[in-house]
Amino acid sequence: MSSADRGSGRGVVEETNAPSRSSRSTSGSPRSASTEGHSSGSPVRSHASRNEARSSSVSAQASTYMLIQPFPMCRRGPRHTPPIIISCGCRAILLPMSQPPAMSLSRRLPKALALTDRPTRLPHMELGDSTARFLGGEVDPAAFPSSAADLWSGCDGTRPLESWGPADRELIGRWHAAGLVVAAPSPRPASAFSLTFVSPHPDDAQLALGSTVFRFGGRVVDVFSHETWTRVPYYQDRPELASRLLIEEERVACHVLGADLTLLGHLDGANRPAWREGFLLGADAADEVRSTEPELFERITDDLDRELSDGSLVLAPLAVGGHVDHLLVREAVCELVANKSVEPERVVFYEDMPYSLFTDAVVDTGRLSERLGGPALTPVLIPGSPQSAEAKRESLWPYRLQVLETVANRIGRYGRNLMEADPTAGFAERVWVSADSARAVRELAAAAREDLSSPAE
Repeated sequence: MSSADRGSGRGVVEETNAPSRSSRSTSGSPRSASTEGHSSGSPVRSHASRNEARSSSVSAQASTYMLIQPFPMCRRGPRHTPPIIISCGCRAILLPMSQPPAMSLSRRLPKALALTDRPTRLPHMELGDSTARFLGGEVDPAAFPSSAADLWSGCDGTRPLESWGPADRELIGRWHAAGLVVAAPSPRPASAFSLTFVSPHPDDAQLALGSTVFRFGGRVVDVFSHETWTRVPYYQDRPELASRLLIEEERVACHVLGADLTLLGHLDGANRPAWREGFLLGADAADEVRSTEPELFERITDDLDRELSDGSLVLAPLAVGGHVDHLLVREAVCELVANKSVEPERVVFYEDMPYSLFTDAVVDTGRLSERLGGPALTPVLIPGSPQSAEAKRESLWPYRLQVLETVANRIGRYGRNLMEADPTAGFAERVWVSADSARAVRELAAAAREDLSSPAE
């Protein structure tokens, strides 16, 4: 599809990655950051100008030096890296970084490969005559011998690990530990629920609801799927390659979770002229985004009208954090409810990640409730099993161009904290429902809870 088609949203790509309607998820995701407190690279979708007024708390005793990288406040943004803060006593010095630190290939928290798992190679490998490069860096020949090209090609997510011989399984296991492949669990049985996850960008549905996707399957609809921003220096001067890889990352993640994928191809807000000065506007900016890009809003609404006509339960972003694209998607879904194209009992709002880590979703739901003119939205927890939490973590690993390991790990902790009061479920994802959609979502949550005692989990 051409860039023009992507920008107009006229070209829609449908992909079926799951042999059955199934879903997977997990909490925090393995990444290659050295410690949980440090982010080894630029933030996942950072932003500029109006959004640069952010504070980083710095504390140190006299004669104590610390190296701190601010927590990434969002996932998309301009082509710069946030400053490093060096604190000495009560002084803080900001040092600009022109490039993110080099990334390690190894993962701190890889799941153990099961014989029934289907090894799935990541799209970032470039094979030459005598060398292999991953994320632009040369791979140690000991980890990727020249004779391994056919084995690498075979890791396409269709074969279980047990279908290879011992020597090949050992090498695939090393690739998995190094983060070159991910494990797609064996397909789950078809779900009784029909779900459509409306994702502003590739990765949004997985970051917010990966566990729910794994448990119930369904379809992910990526609205602004034409992106070029990356935190990896190698790809910053290769926007076309970065754009292709960002979509390939999404395909791998959907395969891990057992979801189908539809790409609407609209251009990411970071690349649209209207938002060059910044695109995190706040949750109360819905009218501004609609009036600034009225034709785009109309196209998105028309596209979603077509995609949401199947009667499925629609899980849409709450737009926590006020990202322009998240607001446009949420408002388009609300417009379809207002004009009766989509029934209100089918619409549920999920907490956008990682924005909900540092923005109070309760406040944003209050604003949305007022905007909708109905009773206050109420929260419902969808519990996750250890298997779904693990699958979510595994599904987040492919997003190497934008998502940091520390961000994925914090999302995992957030999900675990939601269930602290309930020892029977160690993980959950939270959605917000209206009086109309409450019954359907509570049935969904009850089905997820049944899995906690199921032998299959």
